[in-house]
Amino acid sequence: MTEKQKKQIDVCRENGLTISAIADVTGLSVSAIKSYCSRRNEAEPPSDFHCKFCGAALMQTEKHREKHFCNQSCYFRWRYAQGDIKRTVYQKKCAHCGKPFTAASKKEQKYCSCACFYAARKVGGERE
Repeated sequence: MTEKQKKQIDVCRENGLTISAIADVTGLSVSAIKSYCSRRNEAEPPSDFHCKFCGAALMQTEKHREKHFCNQSCYFRWRYAQGDIKRTVYQKKCAHCGKPFTAASKKEQKYCSCACFYAARKVGGERE
């Protein structure tokens, strides 16, 4: 990579271009640009992400898959609104914390989250 290409990458990054867009502009590979930027401790520029169903702002986590929904409930409601699935939704009460939650097509679901499931196992069973 030449100094001219490095300067071109720096200018593109200042203008907020993504790594793949910079690769198109410079003609370099995406991996070469990623390694150059990582050596300079630069992350992908932040962008606005919102839940596809309710519009709530989403925080993307580094090294994780991109989020499109704020929670599973929004995901199921969005899919149901698309008309591609018809799921039975059960209104349940969490066996650990007692909070009400919805279970989509899972009649036997007892806990509202994985955290409640693990907490119930640590305590030594369910609270009824």
